[in-house]
Amino acid sequence: MAITLHPDDERLLIRIDGALNIMEIGAAHDQIVLGLATAGGPIEVDLAGVTELDTAGLQLLLALARAPGAVTLAGPSAEVARRLDQFGLRRQLNLREDDHGA
Repeated sequence: MAITLHPDDERLLIRIDGALNIMEIGAAHDQIVLGLATAGGPIEVDLAGVTELDTAGLQLLLALARAPGAVTLAGPSAEVARRLDQFGLRRQLNLREDDHGA
């Protein structure tokens, strides 16, 4: 799993690539918290590169959706979309779906 932070004048883009699961959640959490703490404006989390998502990863996404400030979850991969539908969480996350997502 890799998390990259891409700040620009408009927003902070956080891109997640690879598995977002119990084995990776600690590192993912730490990097995302750093991004949230340093962002000066809106945050977008790009989920197009997520290849595996378990309940620990879902919990992190739910926490992000409830974070104070403007956090948008965007471009879910097919795996993210499948898991959100499986657990009925698509609405709770207020997901923005892009062309490359599901």
